[in-house]
Amino acid sequence: LPVEILTNTKLKDRNSCFKIFVGKQFNENWAAELAYTSLGKFTSDSNVTDGEVLSGTEHSEAKPECWSLSGVGILPLGNNFSLQGKAGICLWDDWTKASETDTSGEVTETRSADRTHRGANLTFGLGAKYNITNNLGIRAEWESFESVVNNTSSVHMWSGSLQYKF
Repeated sequence: LPVEILTNTKLKDRNSCFKIFVGKQFNENWAAELAYTSLGKFTSDSNVTDGEVLSGTEHSEAKPECWSLSGVGILPLGNNFSLQGKAGICLWDDWTKASETDTSGEVTETRSADRTHRGANLTFGLGAKYNITNNLGIRAEWESFESVVNNTSSVHMWSGSLQYKF
């Protein structure tokens, strides 16, 4: 059986993410939030060998995104500051593209595949909020989206948001 070994792998997993969210605060301590989040683009480039000789290259990329519904717990601290914790469900899509170039023979051959993975997994996060006015606030938060890249890898995101209450 031929054996393929990936060597000299370069990973790039730091990208810009963004989210748009709407929510409803039920009282001082509880809220619900619906959000769409684009989780960036992740790429990998590798050399492929048969153990001795370079036989090709492999490139792959993934672009996960998710719709989430979360319950938000709020702890008011006074002076317009509060801490927040949230947990919910993330319905995700992960578009994956992979290509492999075989250079082991005299002819160079390229094979590629596009695929979309879908699933539902846990999302959770922690943050802090400052209310500038009764209707306008800013918040900083850390969020984790579990197993959204090929249903195996999680994405952790830091974000700053401007929040407006109607």
